[in-house]
Amino acid sequence: MTTSEVFLGIIALATLAAAVAQVGVLIAGIRLARRVNTAVDRIEDAARPAMARLDALSAEALESMAAARSQMDRLERMTEDVVGRIDQTVHTLQTYVLNPARQGVALLAGARAVMTAFRRPPFLR
Repeated sequence: MTTSEVFLGIIALATLAAAVAQVGVLIAGIRLARRVNTAVDRIEDAARPAMARLDALSAEALESMAAARSQMDRLERMTEDVVGRIDQTVHTLQTYVLNPARQGVALLAGARAVMTAFRRPPFLR
């Protein structure tokens, strides 16, 4: 046996050891992947009820928001109606009560001025 054959045997043994190590790493990687996959499945199964509850809560929140928006729209329409009626009442009051009352007060003031003018003594005229 020559030196080259010894070295060739050592290289063959090293290559065999590297191949065995790579197969071992590959088997360990496959086992780890299976464990991770199993853990992810368990987490998904555990989270499924929580996700369903979150979906239900989201749907309820959307329904509540729609109902609140409907109520706000209704309140806005009612407020606009009340403000319109108040404005109409003020306008009617001003047209039919305040304007004639102002004219009556003006007529009374004029009559008072005439009466005051006639009541003055003649030497103050």
